[in-house]
This record gives sequence, C-alpha cells and structure tokens, in this order.
Amino acid sequence: MRVLVTTDAVASRLYNLVPTAWALRSAGHEVCVAGPLETAIRGSGLTAAPAADVVSFARVWRPDLVLWDSHVQAGPAVAERIGVAGARVLSAPDSGGHSPAGLTIDPLPGSVPVSGDPGRRVIRHVPYDGVAVTPAWLRREARRPRVAVKVGRAAIQEVLAAVAGLDVEVIAILAADQVPPGTRIPGNVRLLDHLSLTVLLPACSAVVHDGDLATAAAAVVYGVPQLEPPLTAGDLGSLLEDRAAREQAARRQREMLARPGPHDIVPDLEELAHARSR
Repeated sequence: MRVLVTTDAVASRLYNLVPTAWALRSAGHEVCVAGPLETAIRGSGLTAAPAADVVSFARVWRPDLVLWDSHVQAGPAVAERIGVAGARVLSAPDSGGHSPAGLTIDPLPGSVPVSGDPGRRVIRHVPYDGVAVTPAWLRREARRPRVAVKVGRAAIQEVLAAVAGLDVEVIAILAADQVPPGTRIPGNVRLLDHLSLTVLLPACSAVVHDGDLATAAAAVVYGVPQLEPPLTAGDLGSLLEDRAAREQAARRQREMLARPGPHDIVPDLEELAHARSR
C-alpha cells in the first residue's frame, strides 16, 4: 500500500504525524510525506515528496491512502481529487462537526470525541520532536529537582522571575533571539535553543509550558507534573512537593500507556484503503 502524508510548515504538526507514518512504514507500506519542511521530513527518516503541486505528484505516484494533519486542508482535497481514502491525525481538539476523513486518529491527552464521528480511534501519543541527542550533563544524576521550561517570548520573563531563587535546576528551551532584551537569566537556569523533550522530560520533576499540546502530551507520557503560566514561585514549589500532583501525573501516564499504539491502527488504515478501492 502507498500512503501519502500531507502537512504544512508547522513543525509540531509534522512531528505529530511521524509515529503513525512510521507505523505504516514498519508494516511494509510505502510512505511519502508532502510538505514544505523537507529537512525535518528527511531527518525523521521518511521520504519527502514535492510540496509545490501535491495533486500532480499524487496522480503520478498513485497512493492508496492520504493521511493528513487535522489542520491541513490540502489533505482531504488531494484524497477527493484522486479518488482515494483519507484519514486525519488530530493535533488539536476538535471544535465539532463531521470530518471528511474516513478515519480520525486521536493521540491527544484527554480529548473528548465529537458526537457523530464514529470513525475516531484513540491511540497512545508517541513523543517525537525531531533529532534527539542526550547531552553529557543530562546523563549525570540531578542534585536538585530539574524543571523543564518551554514557553514563548511573551511568558519567559514571568517564568524566569518565578524560578529565580528556587532550589531547582531549570532547563529553558527558547531560542536566544526570543529572549527580550534586558532579561536577567537567573544562575539556576540553563537556556538552550533546542533540546528534545524525549531526552529532557524523563530527567525532570516538573515542566512549565504555555499550553502547547505537544509538550503537554509528552509530559503525560513521561509522567511529569506540569504547570501552565501564569505562575509564581509558590506555585512551582508547591507542585514539586505535592504528592497528589505526582500521583495524578502517574495515573494519567498509566491511562495513556494503556492505549493502543500507532501500529495497532495500521489494520484499520489498510481496511479503509482497500474498502475504497473495491
């Protein structure tokens, strides 16, 4: 079976598709990804397709199935134009309504199914955010609680002010040009422009983020308590000492890991494609 995956220029949406794409690839199917992030696509180990004219490419390559991110309108359009089955992967909660996809794959934590969408399959979220390298300093045992921070420019000053003076080791992932001029970086903060959450979160006692779903889902998978800005030093200190918060994170982790994996959805996708071709 040939599967064409369509995405856009938002890296997190591409990364959300990669585990399902690799599940298909590992099952022996041909997978090609059409999108503008060619370097990131190739870095994921998948084959990149021309992004300029996806319909023309699809007509020549003749996929049996089109898989798309739920935000990408080109996906269903391509499936309809070439007359093949389509499936979508959620990267944000549904706002309601009926999906044009024959199957909706839902790896989100705690999302609520949309009424009237019988084609939804809830699967386990598999964290992936690009090439991952574990730095030597992260391999060493932490002497104090490690806290991951992944927020945008608007929230970084507030977060840095909240963690200053706390007896924690803070790893803040934010490009240097996103730090407002004049921002004071506390001595307990390590500022990095990139570090994969797949290597960072397992070593952390908590994560602070700005509501990013990929970060929230990864925290659930690794059982890490999480906070969203706005926050104070007291909020973070309480979280680190809160046994109930750790137990809740562990419970949510067990629930997530009990879900079917991306490989379990492959037979459904195969049946979807074969049913359309009959």
